[in-house]
Amino acid sequence: MTHQADLTETMMSTEGEDEAITRRYAATQEKLYMTMPEAEALSRQVGRELKRVPDRFDLVVGLANGALLPTRIIAEELGVPYEMVKVRRQGSRWIQRLQGVKRALSLPSGLLTWGPFGLFWYWFQRRFNKLEKSENSFDFEVAGKHVALIDDCIVSGGSVRYVLDRLVEAGAASVRVGVICWSDDQKAIDPTKNVVPDVYLHRAVHFYPWSSSSPHLQEFEGWLRARKMELWT
Repeated sequence: MTHQADLTETMMSTEGEDEAITRRYAATQEKLYMTMPEAEALSRQVGRELKRVPDRFDLVVGLANGALLPTRIIAEELGVPYEMVKVRRQGSRWIQRLQGVKRALSLPSGLLTWGPFGLFWYWFQRRFNKLEKSENSFDFEVAGKHVALIDDCIVSGGSVRYVLDRLVEAGAASVRVGVICWSDDQKAIDPTKNVVPDVYLHRAVHFYPWSSSSPHLQEFEGWLRARKMELWT
């Protein structure tokens, strides 16, 4: 077997494994703790789906912090550069601080979503849902470019809508949205944002490795350090 044939067989094997993981997540409504290999597989699958979109992309733009891993992997899959923009709900900043407290006190990963804590957590996310952004993170050229806009999950749609509108205003030739999850939680969706992704893999929200309650959070942070990528804190 030639080296090229060997490489092709390996790629087909990886693609088949990624598709199996994608089907598993699409088929379940149970909230799962996604592992790092699963997150990487689902990100590659989003990249493959974006290749089927008519546009030939020039740039990938991702939202920090949720799309750090997907953006990097999707850009590699598409063979184009990427940029990260800093747009998030106000509550995300406090979640970052809680992660540090949780680690310092050695609290269980699932504590914040357990029982009465879960009810408080839901209220907290709704209460601090306004956007905050770092304007200098938009300091890159998009005029005339075909852009793939990436996030891990669309829930209300506010963050993605804000960035999408900014890219269009800056002269992007087209903006296609790709996400791992497009939530079908009717209590959280904001119909005024009217965000429908061009590519999504499933509708149920899961715990990503970068979630504050994930047991894989430290592995994710190590993944970032190995690639000289940083969280927006």
